[in-house]
Amino acid sequence: PGHFWLLSFSYITVQLGMTNLILAVIVDAASQVRHQDMQEKARQKRRQEEEARQRLLKIVQSIDEDNNGSISLEELLTSYDTNLNFQNMMTTLNIEKKDIERMFVLMDTDKSGSLSYHEFIESIIKAEEQDVRIQLMMMKLELAEVSWLLRANLGLVSPEPSEQPSSKETRTKKQASSPSVPAATT
Repeated sequence: PGHFWLLSFSYITVQLGMTNLILAVIVDAASQVRHQDMQEKARQKRRQEEEARQRLLKIVQSIDEDNNGSISLEELLTSYDTNLNFQNMMTTLNIEKKDIERMFVLMDTDKSGSLSYHEFIESIIKAEEQDVRIQLMMMKLELAEVSWLLRANLGLVSPEPSEQPSSKETRTKKQASSPSVPAATT
């Protein structure tokens, strides 16, 4: 009777060990497949991005009427009316013809008055890929910069960013410059 329990315990222990070994092999195989799947998805994404860049390059080249390697605002506006591929791309991005001039100014980071193919393509790809939260954050930062530039140009702050007073200093100056109003007595 004592051997029965010993053999049963040994049998169960070996059985659990074998089950654990089989489970470890299955988990390891699944992990390898998952890793390979992630690599394949990354390759597919890079391939799709490259294909999208090539399609955009063809559209941009068709917009460039004078074939000088850059796009002017006039070419963009004309292409919006005449180039169906460009029109579809702008519709996909929810950009109307009235927005193109503002978009052009924002895309023209070097302020040359024209967009290189690279500037245009990178801006369009960013617009397609960016998350709304990131766009909102960027807008908030740009508005803060515009606000600071306006204050600097109006003489409300010093023009050097390193010389900007802290918010505490600004509050202290405002409190010191505002006339104190005596409390009403009854």
